[in-house]
Amino acid sequence: MDNLPMTQTERLERLNNFEISDDQIKQLLSRELDDDFVSHSEGLPQKAWATMLLENEGDIGLMALVLATKEEGHVTREGMSALIQEFAGQNPSMDQLSSKAEELGLKPADAGDLATIVEKVVSDRIDFVKERGMGAMGPLMGVVMKECGGAADGKQVSALLREAIMRHA
Repeated sequence: MDNLPMTQTERLERLNNFEISDDQIKQLLSRELDDDFVSHSEGLPQKAWATMLLENEGDIGLMALVLATKEEGHVTREGMSALIQEFAGQNPSMDQLSSKAEELGLKPADAGDLATIVEKVVSDRIDFVKERGMGAMGPLMGVVMKECGGAADGKQVSALLREAIMRHA
């Protein structure tokens, strides 16, 4: 009797133990990805892992390793899909993923360098910042990302930019 598959209710209860949204729970269940989610979730940020499974196709172990590589600071959030495609059908190490991310320009910018770039962008456009206040956020976000060659984590840029704009506005 122990070999029976879990009921829908049991599967739902199991996912309720994780810090993911109700929508993610519904999607994981309907796409039957809940077993993969649970079996690879240890050590990964739960919401990000659910998002990774729901937005990408491919080898589950590779996706988990790519997310772990991002969490270690070796690849940008935006670069994760490229690594999944690059290593499809392979079994790379985190070092191999990290090296490829650097080679492809997908390694996150150093936080110190990033803060310097944000400050430069804001001070170069100080009149725009004073005029628009937080409304300058979107346009400047694009400028900073371009300056970094796309090698910056969007969340980190957003936080630094918000801080700089609030200081100068």
